[in-house]
Amino acid sequence: MEEITGTWRGEYRINYGTEHEPELHHFHFQIRVVNGEDGFTGKFKDLTLKTSDSDLHGFIENDFISFVRQTEPSKDLLESLNIDNENNHPMEFIFNGNWNNDDESYLGFWEVEVEAEADSLQSDVFVESKTGEWYLRKF
Repeated sequence: MEEITGTWRGEYRINYGTEHEPELHHFHFQIRVVNGEDGFTGKFKDLTLKTSDSDLHGFIENDFISFVRQTEPSKDLLESLNIDNENNHPMEFIFNGNWNNDDESYLGFWEVEVEAEADSLQSDVFVESKTGEWYLRKF
């Protein structure tokens, strides 16, 4: 397993289609991280959407990695996820994955949950969840 401190590049994928007819879109990102006492911290930069750096924190346990990207919603980000986030609450993307020795990379799944308002007379609020795959290699 690689040392986490440093610059890493990766890709996350979003399915705009269905489970039976996927239409995958690829988004490239870069993270810069440093080890700390309780895991690691760093910055996440979406290279495809050209967003501002957002904070991340996470941990590695054996070959398992988990980190959370905290970001303010941007118009481009919300459109890429096909999400209505009219309340503009900060978003937390959760990335979980495992080390792949053959490819010297991390591979896994990401998830984000966003509160959204239903189009009804009572304006019910519900949680919308988006998920996808991702990978990460040291740069």
